[in-house]
Amino acid sequence: MEFSVLMSVYYKENPEYLKLSLDSVIKQTVPAAEIVLIKDGPLTKELDDIINQYGDKYAGLFRVFSLEENVGLGKALNYGVQCCKYDLIARMDTDDIAVPNRFELQIKEFIKDNELVLCGAQIAEFEDNPQVINGYRKVPLTQKEILKFSKKRNPFNHMTVMFRKQAILDAGKYQEMPYFEDYWLWIRILQKRYVVKNIDKILVNVRAGAEMLDRRGGLSYARASYIFLKATYGLENNYDVYGCRYNYAAEEAEHVQITAGNTSDINQLSGSKYLQSNMAKVMQEISETKNKFLFIGTPCQVAAVDKILRKKGIREDCILVDLIFHGVPSYNMYKKYLKFIKSALGLITVDEISFRYKEKGWREIYIYMADFQQQKEYCQNQSKDIFYKFFEIGHCYMESCFECNYRTTSAADLRIGDYWGRKYKNDKTGVSMVIAHTRRGYDTLSHLKLNGNVKIEEHGCNDYYAVQYPVNPVKPVFYQNLQEELAKENTDLQAIADKYCSRYFLYRNFLGRIKGKVKNILNYD
Repeated sequence: MEFSVLMSVYYKENPEYLKLSLDSVIKQTVPAAEIVLIKDGPLTKELDDIINQYGDKYAGLFRVFSLEENVGLGKALNYGVQCCKYDLIARMDTDDIAVPNRFELQIKEFIKDNELVLCGAQIAEFEDNPQVINGYRKVPLTQKEILKFSKKRNPFNHMTVMFRKQAILDAGKYQEMPYFEDYWLWIRILQKRYVVKNIDKILVNVRAGAEMLDRRGGLSYARASYIFLKATYGLENNYDVYGCRYNYAAEEAEHVQITAGNTSDINQLSGSKYLQSNMAKVMQEISETKNKFLFIGTPCQVAAVDKILRKKGIREDCILVDLIFHGVPSYNMYKKYLKFIKSALGLITVDEISFRYKEKGWREIYIYMADFQQQKEYCQNQSKDIFYKFFEIGHCYMESCFECNYRTTSAADLRIGDYWGRKYKNDKTGVSMVIAHTRRGYDTLSHLKLNGNVKIEEHGCNDYYAVQYPVNPVKPVFYQNLQEELAKENTDLQAIADKYCSRYFLYRNFLGRIKGKVKNILNYD
């Protein structure tokens, strides 16, 4: 029975790990008919050299396909599935090591059962030495056990699966579900009543050390993880999700409820909103609900929800997540900004807006807007956008942000945000900082780690104090005058910016030049 092996590699992979992984695939007791390797965007010279070396040595076995840019694992695998010649496909990650008889054991299962479409196995975890095992991830074996397990956790170890190509295509392939494309695919496979199973043997040794980090931005991984688990599989635990979305009709951010199991609406909560959300309706719902839920919001919003839950005596039934927040602009500022942009660009409506346009990277902040009817777009770096000029200075925050009680305390179980600072300055995909404030928060992180979809590296809290600047900004003496000018219909935003922002940026640029000269003199980065 001939089969393909599907692998995807991107620029961050370790060349030595890739060699070990490829060797383990080649030296199988039952070899593959082809190894399809997808290059997910440009690679390093070291990685390209290894791929070329193996391609030359094993000509006819390797089929290498290149994507022009990094599109992420899910999309790369979708492309790879289409490239595979054979209906039976074995997945393999480029830093893991397959045991020598992995394919032999899985092929036997497909020969025994013609109805079988998906077969996984157990994994062992190691850090540096594959001979030193640090842990295992056991998954259920039978169809019934897998179905029950899938309501709480991922029932397959993705790097171990062998599946039928046509079944994956019929189920819709890997779809957009941040960090959980494989989990979401297995759920759809189960919904179609396809025959699946796991083998009760360790078939892959998985590299899972401290260097494996929780990555990406937008929805930070911890938030995305819990939204996915609780909103998609909350049917058994009856968890709802409350989070923030952008209301395009009202041109404001608002909190909404996503009921347990409602996957179609969950992506509404994706993306950062640099605005204070309207909480009126949700606070009423929270006051009346008897359901368990996950709530995500600013520290002051979480504190308000925490008080309601404690008064009702159900605090332990819910999970609260707040965001690392410096402050939110007043709506006087935002409404004036929208009017300014629409007038300058000739926009009629804003059909899409992203306050953190991650297509440009996670460390550089860009704002993006689009008017689909007019076919016009606006995309600008924070250094050149007038909204971010006000935001960066902090003059136009809501008044309560200047007296925030939650810079160094929290009523939440978890606090999340981007991991700023120099530690991960070379990381291009994004790293999240997650702080556990309660035992429930710590247990939540442990659960996510055990689930097998998140890698966590532990640090002390010094980085939080060093890079997040957890102190209240100083309220400017002209704050009231600024708000009054922003609220007036006939005042020009650019004129207001020139009046209240220019001196700050002149001062900042002056300091930047001084710091640059000091660095050059002392010769350090």
